Amino acid sequence: MNYYKRLYVGDSVKNHERIIELLEEGVYVYGTHLICVKKNIDILLTIIDAKQIFNPSNNYKDYMVIGLTNGKKEAHELTKEIIFSYYQKNKGLSGFRKSFYLKD
Repeated sequence: MNYYKRLYVGDSVKNHERIIELLEEGVYVYGTHLICVKKNIDILLTIIDAKQIFNPSNNYKDYMVIGLTNGKKEAHELTKEIIFSYYQKNKGLSGFRKSFYLKD
């Protein structure tokens, strides 16, 4: 999985850099949820419980992680904020997923 340069982080997350390190080392961090986009699907965002990425049959390697939260409720709240913010700034959702893959 790739991580968005300007990662959105939930308010209750402490030390998100360390959580990312642990996930990349194959260590599950209880309660962690990832908000992800993928270029070639018709879904704006996907919320993934971090334990799912350790399943050998997962297909998440092509996803871009744009948000990290502690718990599903916070993931839903942050997802709404991300979508609303983009909508307000761009007057619509055209190009939403693509915008996370563009270089800064």
